[in-house]
Amino acid sequence: MWTFADDGNPFSITPATGDITTYDIAPNGQDIAYVSQDQLWLYDQTAEELTSLVESSEPMRSPRFSRDGTRIAYSVDTVENSPNGGIWLMSINEDENILILANGATGSEVVSPPFYSQPQWAPNINALLVKASGSETTSLSVLDVNTLEVVPLGQYDDGFWLSDGRVVAWGTGLGIGTPQASEIVILDPNTQQDPIPLFTLPEDIIVERLIQVDANELRLITRQNTFGPSSLLVVSVPINGTPERLFTIPPIINPVFSENGDFVAGLTHPNGNLVWYESETASQQILTFPTDIGDIIWR
Repeated sequence: MWTFADDGNPFSITPATGDITTYDIAPNGQDIAYVSQDQLWLYDQTAEELTSLVESSEPMRSPRFSRDGTRIAYSVDTVENSPNGGIWLMSINEDENILILANGATGSEVVSPPFYSQPQWAPNINALLVKASGSETTSLSVLDVNTLEVVPLGQYDDGFWLSDGRVVAWGTGLGIGTPQASEIVILDPNTQQDPIPLFTLPEDIIVERLIQVDANELRLITRQNTFGPSSLLVVSVPINGTPERLFTIPPIINPVFSENGDFVAGLTHPNGNLVWYESETASQQILTFPTDIGDIIWR
């Protein structure tokens, strides 16, 4: 993993000797969890200490620190004849690693759906938002980490927690067939009332990125569902109000907002160079080093 010094020069912040496939940074900004060479590692930048937490022959993905930084939720892929697929919870201080949500329907073969992935900690309760993938559809559920109860939220492409404990979700959850128009909606896992619609997505538009920039506004990046590169459109989506087009940027791969939504970073091509755009000045900058970048996070 790399970051930037105050003078703008990049430098490595992890001692990994192999490729890092997935990672997360703890709320304290110092601890890093990452997967490399079939192991889940914890690196303390302050003490410069590296600890191997878990070793697995099945792919591990999406490690996510809890709000207090003491636990890491992550997913393990299901492979044939293995019962280990699902959502796992690693308690760092207790050195305890538990499968809390197994893949597969109850009483079925382990290779059958649903397959759970992409755990996200709730901002206000001890719960995880997880994606459940089937053979043709995807949906979202909330997993109560205390009781291990699973609350289905519905069929969507993706979603994330809002700061008030509700969930924003989008897409139809249909992985096959003709693209359909869909909506960005707000879901309340506590009341399970009907979804609150925010923004209608035409059938030829794909959501590339969506974040919350403050209590009352989301920022959205979309592109047309076409073959080949297409320009990206940045849209302001008020939680109570009318969406507004902000600016467009040239085609980039894996666009990521800064936390305030004023910058967008991405890659020039898959595993390419880092490029970022500033909305206020409509300027861009491309870095020639490091190369072969796989993922980006703003901090």
